[in-house]
Amino acid sequence: IISKVENTEAVEKLDEVIENSDGLMVARGDLGVEVPPEDVPVIQRTMINKCRKLGKPVITATQMLDSMKHNPNPTRAEVSDVANAVSESTDAVMLSAESASGEYPVESVAMQAKISAKMEKTLNYEALNREAYETSNKTLNDAIANAVANTACLLDAKLIICFSETGMTAKRLSKCRTCCPIIDVSKSRAACVDAAMGYGVYPKLLKHVPQFIEEMEVVAIHICKQLGIEPGSQVVITGGTPVGAGRTNFMKVITYKSNKEANLDL
Repeated sequence: IISKVENTEAVEKLDEVIENSDGLMVARGDLGVEVPPEDVPVIQRTMINKCRKLGKPVITATQMLDSMKHNPNPTRAEVSDVANAVSESTDAVMLSAESASGEYPVESVAMQAKISAKMEKTLNYEALNREAYETSNKTLNDAIANAVANTACLLDAKLIICFSETGMTAKRLSKCRTCCPIIDVSKSRAACVDAAMGYGVYPKLLKHVPQFIEEMEVVAIHICKQLGIEPGSQVVITGGTPVGAGRTNFMKVITYKSNKEANLDL
């Protein structure tokens, strides 16, 4: 359930709405009609912060590149709007009329992606990771997710590969706002779909999830090969042995070497 927050009542009961939702959408267009325009950026930031602390995805939407419905290039204010949403660490930015009925749908999507990618390089991932842990329950799983995210940042890792039964490991990592993509490996289609909403998470559905660290490393190498990761890159692996819900208990850093092949039926 993704709840669309677009009126004063929803804003006033924001905590309850978040608690009963899988994620939120900041519908700035309709919200701007219900509240003073100058309040919309404040509400947007509040929603993003609350969702991030609870590990729930938040989508920032409506009028992001509105002028591109009829023009091939956005205004500078629109570029700043998209950049601001990314700098606030939203999980997703969403186009509406720009891609649904506008004259430049492909250009709009490409521009949104370019702005987002540029801004993601400027985020303070260490601070976001630290804040994620401080607002967590500080369980073993939270500590490992924090360590994985921090290690990936320190080593400039190209990938985090997590082996998960339920997708919760990927969700915890997503909450940390990792500096590199998270590949969530699971045999559960439902878990993959659920985790895919999270910041930086790319699900990988497997027929069988490996049970031991050595097997996970082989799968990780195969994934690196599939994705064209540059040889010599650092990759962080995390999961649990034995595999099971809530059993995340290890982290391992590997250096990807292309000559070590894994012929797997994934």
